Amino acid sequence: IKQKFGRIITFSSRGAFVGPAAANLVYTNVAYNAVKAGILGLTAALASEQKANGITVNSILPSAVTPLFPADKKPLADNLPVPEKTGPEYVAPVVAYLCTDEAQKITGQFIYTAGGDICIYGRPLVMPGPHIFIHKDDMWTIEELKKTIPEMMGLG
Repeated sequence: IKQKFGRIITFSSRGAFVGPAAANLVYTNVAYNAVKAGILGLTAALASEQKANGITVNSILPSAVTPLFPADKKPLADNLPVPEKTGPEYVAPVVAYLCTDEAQKITGQFIYTAGGDICIYGRPLVMPGPHIFIHKDDMWTIEELKKTIPEMMGLG
């Protein structure tokens, strides 16, 4: 706060708002869903609170193969394509980009990233409208993200 600069990145899940029946899943864990939704609420509130201090707060929602989201997973209720690759190396460039000076105006966002997919979720009352989705057949670079994400949000 003293420096009037900072970056906070939380990690949540698209499963926060998708029950197992909606996702065609057998496994259920209401506690998992509640915790992940709480992280998104914390992210939104902290982003609003810290914006004046130059601190951005965003949440990454990566894909992963877990008991809740098995390898033969089907699209969730948000209808994003099921990614072929879910390794952390596809998430890292988005995290690194959000830490740059160029990402100063990006705060309070829920950003899905997996494989070459990026989705910035629209949220009622804050960023109404559809989700903004883009796909690349390869990994994103930080330099590409410095141009692409602001354009996706209408900031570029």
